[in-house]
Amino acid sequence: MNKKSLFNKVYIKSSFDRETSAKVFDYYFEELKKIVICDRLLLMDEIGVFEVEHRPMTTVKDLKKGAEILLPPKDKIKFRPSESLINALKD
Repeated sequence: MNKKSLFNKVYIKSSFDRETSAKVFDYYFEELKKIVICDRLLLMDEIGVFEVEHRPMTTVKDLKKGAEILLPPKDKIKFRPSESLINALKD
């Protein structure tokens, strides 16, 4: 499922018009992103854990040119689902 299909499911169940639902949906995910980035961890009991994982600088090889490229270090958001979410998906 991608963001668009998730939005459509939320929109159908909401009492807002499409534009208002889109604003609320986008605002919600922006706030979640800010929380994860600032606190580096977000625990959602029924869903799982979002945390920031630091990736160090690495080198990769450009297959077309044969040269090595340096990729800068970056932080990536990692998700671990909760047991209840895993069990719900199995059903």
